[in-house]
Amino acid sequence: MCLFRCVLDISVQAIKEDHIWEDEEAPSVRVVIPGPPNPPKLCCTSVKPDEFILEWGEPRLYGGAGVRGYQVHIKLLKKYYQD
Repeated sequence: MCLFRCVLDISVQAIKEDHIWEDEEAPSVRVVIPGPPNPPKLCCTSVKPDEFILEWGEPRLYGGAGVRGYQVHIKLLKKYYQD
């Protein structure tokens, strides 16, 4: 229903056989659906032939959801050979 943070107002109203009891106040509840957090700020602080160091900071906005952890994905774009 919501891909981003949204607020829903949900109410329940009783129905008679022929119509809704409009004179009765319907109870309602407000629900906040959290959205995804902003991406963290990422930087590479050190690069060596056999290692590199990545650092990242907290996202600016969490979207109302708790961040459990992070996944790091590495994609090889180009390979160089040395003789």
